[in-house]
Amino acid sequence: MAGSDDVTDCVICNAGHVFTMFLVGDGNVTYNGKVYRTLDGWDPEDSSIGCQSQYMEVPSGWEIAATNADSKAVTAAHPW
Repeated sequence: MAGSDDVTDCVICNAGHVFTMFLVGDGNVTYNGKVYRTLDGWDPEDSSIGCQSQYMEVPSGWEIAATNADSKAVTAAHPW
């Protein structure tokens, strides 16, 4: 559930559908009941280029997102 400090993004995809996404603290994006983030918690609105210099494990309780319409919509809506 989105809190009072959250920002809502409304994104229109190529098919004309409007998607509502909530930015939640620590670099998380909530969309259609799922929470998305990068392994290092990078701010989804930060467009600077960066990289990791070592292997990063998937945090406990998280899983790699499926490649589907929802994950593609989240990825496309932010510069990460």
